[in-house]
Amino acid sequence: MIGVHQIAPDPPGSQRQRRCGMNRGRWLCFALAIALITLAWFQIFSAHSGLVVRSLRRDSVPLLYLAPENAQGSAPGVLIAHGFAGSKQLMLGYGYVLAHQGYAVMLWDFDGHGSNSYPFSRQDLQQNLQTAWDALKQQPEWDAKRLASLGHSLGSFATLSAAVQHPASFAATVALSPVPAPVNARFPRNLQIQVGQWEPAQIQANGDRIMREAGADSLIPSVDRSGDRGGGGVTRLLGRGQYQLTQVAKARTALADLEAALAEGLARQQIEIPKVEHIGILFSDRSHQAALDWLDRAFGLEVSGRGPRGSHVQLANLDRARSHWSWGNRIRG
Repeated sequence: MIGVHQIAPDPPGSQRQRRCGMNRGRWLCFALAIALITLAWFQIFSAHSGLVVRSLRRDSVPLLYLAPENAQGSAPGVLIAHGFAGSKQLMLGYGYVLAHQGYAVMLWDFDGHGSNSYPFSRQDLQQNLQTAWDALKQQPEWDAKRLASLGHSLGSFATLSAAVQHPASFAATVALSPVPAPVNARFPRNLQIQVGQWEPAQIQANGDRIMREAGADSLIPSVDRSGDRGGGGVTRLLGRGQYQLTQVAKARTALADLEAALAEGLARQQIEIPKVEHIGILFSDRSHQAALDWLDRAFGLEVSGRGPRGSHVQLANLDRARSHWSWGNRIRG
């Protein structure tokens, strides 16, 4: 009679079971990696959908150009400059938001940053910006009569300096987490400063100083939306005097004066972006939207999410934690 041998199961924790567990873990990690890579490529294709995307190199400076398809000379241009130890990739949040809203944007790597292997020199910042500007001039989608700039940290120095040196060329400038830069009461035109709530005190002080030197200390109103529920509420303007405005119509009169200041290039705005620090501000939807709204107003475009300018101005989204506005002495209490 042939005996029947039963194969006993592997004891818990045996080498065979450990090996099977490791294999399952590896396959799970592999599947997760494939899923994440697929998601990343999907997001890239979604971000590029409807856009012209060109990778360029001029005078050893790597550049990336984004613009709406079929713009054909109608898109306002924006030069976007990264900060120290950054790269153009870190600024793509602003690039994609602006390009999808009708702007032609040019990003680049400063010398010694990103894929730019040329040694870094602070003296070459303006030359790098000029290289990007010259490349933008060659793009068929850009409207050559409309130009703005946006810069973060060290990049804000380059963009602010360019806007002061070429005031007739730049309609507006957005400075994120700024460093000290030469500005005055007239230039740059239509300046917005953004500072993160959790930025170092020195960065916050830089923003305050730039605003004062840009002439914003004469009258700095702030819009308080805490009491507004559906179009009513109380708006408070703070400056050299205090005015209690309980009618939205009066606040809209103030905004109409902002429109006039923007037309003259004298508008100034300072915004604190909540719950972000020096790098986190670059990935903040609130920061992206605030920059877009400011540039839309400066160029007289339809303000995103608020209807055509000049026909109906709503007060929603005017204040992002702390918003300082100044447009000379045009505010009336």
